[in-house]
Amino acid sequence: MSFLFLATLPMTINTNVVSFIELPHQVEQWTRPDSVQTVTAQTIFDYMDGAGELYLGFRFDSLQVVEYTAADTYSLLVEIYYMQESDD
Repeated sequence: MSFLFLATLPMTINTNVVSFIELPHQVEQWTRPDSVQTVTAQTIFDYMDGAGELYLGFRFDSLQVVEYTAADTYSLLVEIYYMQESDD
């Protein structure tokens, strides 16, 4: 079972310093590890084998990845994409 939630937030990103959205450590029975995986334009091909070029074409800046797990149920994978402003 998969769900896709999409939210866009107006923000200006300085590619040298990105302030990430602070995700809760626990949501009901699901908990996440203390560390958050960060994917950059330089490492996107390691994370998405073959699909990184599409995101780079749309001015991908970085990606925050967190997996919430709970006993005896599905895990939840949260991916937050940070994109630069478009040229037009």
